[in-house]
Amino acid sequence: MTDNDNIKFNNLNSQFLFRKEDFGKSKSKCACTAAKKINPSINLKDLQSLVSLENENIFHEQFWISKTFIINAVDNIKACRYIDNKCITYNNCLIDSGISDTKAHLQMIVPHVTSCYNDSSTPKNIIYDIKLRGNNHICNIRYPSKIEHCIIYGDEIYESLIKAIKDIKHLLEDKDKFYYELKREGNTCLQLTILKSIKKYIVLAEEKNIDKVIEFAVMQYTEKFDTNIQQLLSIKPIDFICNGSKFWNVPQRIPTLSHIQWMNPLPFLSSKIML
Repeated sequence: MTDNDNIKFNNLNSQFLFRKEDFGKSKSKCACTAAKKINPSINLKDLQSLVSLENENIFHEQFWISKTFIINAVDNIKACRYIDNKCITYNNCLIDSGISDTKAHLQMIVPHVTSCYNDSSTPKNIIYDIKLRGNNHICNIRYPSKIEHCIIYGDEIYESLIKAIKDIKHLLEDKDKFYYELKREGNTCLQLTILKSIKKYIVLAEEKNIDKVIEFAVMQYTEKFDTNIQQLLSIKPIDFICNGSKFWNVPQRIPTLSHIQWMNPLPFLSSKIML
């Protein structure tokens, strides 16, 4: 059991292992002590280290190979993705859990049988996942309600296209360094997405076929302004109820499908081709 944090007062009401006298002490040490009181025969070892890329001298290959399953209760997405990736790599079953206010979740992950954490946490089927940058903070906006939200969404799409081109350049200039940095992501799904994107652009460049470029542009438009919206509305239709009230209510505006106008598709296609 490992946790690099110490117990705070707000930790006391979210579980049953800590008491007031444990305030300021190591979470993992106190949790192990409490668990042994419940079951004296349990074999536990406490650590105070993050499970991360920086601590692979502790959580090394032999560590993962020696485990049958992992129980995960971390509070940040980066760590969840890293642990999920390791469990898939070393074929360890993973029980991922967490709480948020009065809500909780539990996911059982069996490598190559069930979906993994990275599959469910990647917002690939949600139309909007915007990071709005303000005064030294970033907040996610899933359902934009202002013009500036849509501008940021468009800007992030543009940045993703530029990043793909930079990735290709990086790969061609120094493939060993590129693959080394890619592996450091600790996220198999993200790695695969990056490689698929690179392949797609390289194939387009090699074929030098204007019809293929136009087809690519149409597919990009259809995915972002048609397919993704349909997927979202299939999950949360116009009459969707959440916590006793209508989900699509101010400030969350229901998105509208935007089929490509074949009578005049040139503005979008031209900008895509020029890019």
